[in-house]
Amino acid sequence: MLDISIIIPFYKGNNYLKQIEDNLKQFIFNSKIQNKFQFEVIIVNDSPNVEMKINEWMRQNVQIINNEINSGIHFSRVHGLKYAKGKFIQFMDQDDSIDFEKLELSLASVIDSNVDVIVNNGKLEFFDGTSTEIYSNLNYKKSVLKESSYLNIRDLIVSPGQCLINKSSIPMAWKKNIMQVSGTDDYLLWLLMFNEGNRFVFCDNLVYFHSNSGENLSLDISNWKESLADLERILAMTPGYPQNKLRKLHRLNLYKLAFAEHNSKKKLTMSVKNFDLFIINVVFRISNGSSPFKIKGGEYTK
Repeated sequence: MLDISIIIPFYKGNNYLKQIEDNLKQFIFNSKIQNKFQFEVIIVNDSPNVEMKINEWMRQNVQIINNEINSGIHFSRVHGLKYAKGKFIQFMDQDDSIDFEKLELSLASVIDSNVDVIVNNGKLEFFDGTSTEIYSNLNYKKSVLKESSYLNIRDLIVSPGQCLINKSSIPMAWKKNIMQVSGTDDYLLWLLMFNEGNRFVFCDNLVYFHSNSGENLSLDISNWKESLADLERILAMTPGYPQNKLRKLHRLNLYKLAFAEHNSKKKLTMSVKNFDLFIINVVFRISNGSSPFKIKGGEYTK
């Protein structure tokens, strides 16, 4: 068994192939570097009607899997998972970059522990040229490991590209129930894993890097709303997922959407109606110096 499988869903991403290749060559396929762990890279092509402009180097070093039809990012991740031989999985988006040296350090620090998800730190780069670490203080780093944060604040993991996930711990419900609307399948994954009692640990290594391309689905509030409803639908049909958690999530989603729509009257009404959520989120904002509903660089943070 290999140590790490990198699975990259690919959709009309020829513009990103050079970035992906450079990122992989820098560390994984650099003959001058002795890797501590064994990697494999799987690209799942979700735009089979568009020719992938891959060169010979990519053909030799990366496994290419083709979806029969365009099926979405959740299906693509699960499809790639079927071919993965690594003990740990990292779902990497086509427009992201990974510091694989730091990734190895994170895995090495917990390799002998019973860990299901390693959440790494990272950097977000915005349109205006600024950048910020995803988790900037101790409180934020602790919050990302608590299920209550995901039921009262939001999905605190910006991207699964931050995470190494023990393949054997990925819930069957996530692999079998493919979301019909893309956007929150990673949120669904974390909620299912928390509910099953999986162990999340935080490693403060800058592993994940994302530059806002303006193509993130979270920019589309309508799509996000539909995706959250799809997420709730799957949880409702998942045997053993508690109704009280589902009710909490539904209330939180309505609350978040009120803020996302920028309707002052609706925000006030929902804040009064959900005063406990209002307090929790205000405290989170004060503690972390940013709002869980803030638009940063034109990109809505989940």
